[in-house]
Amino acid sequence: MKVDEVDRNFRIWQRDPLAIPLNSGEKLELKLYSMYLNPLQSHGNLVKDPLDFFWSSARFYEKVTDEFGFLTPHRDQF
Repeated sequence: MKVDEVDRNFRIWQRDPLAIPLNSGEKLELKLYSMYLNPLQSHGNLVKDPLDFFWSSARFYEKVTDEFGFLTPHRDQF
């Protein structure tokens, strides 16, 4: 299946070797938000709410609980 490049405006991993650094809180927030919505997409339909996806860090930021034991707040970095 060929993926249309129009759908790839918000991807984190680029196909070219010149990656764009996530050097601002705003850029990182945008990428995280996009990742949190992925499990809700119709092709996967894994959960109804981003907080319900076990492997997401969304709960860490919403409820301030680190179930994995290694998460750190990115907001402190910028």
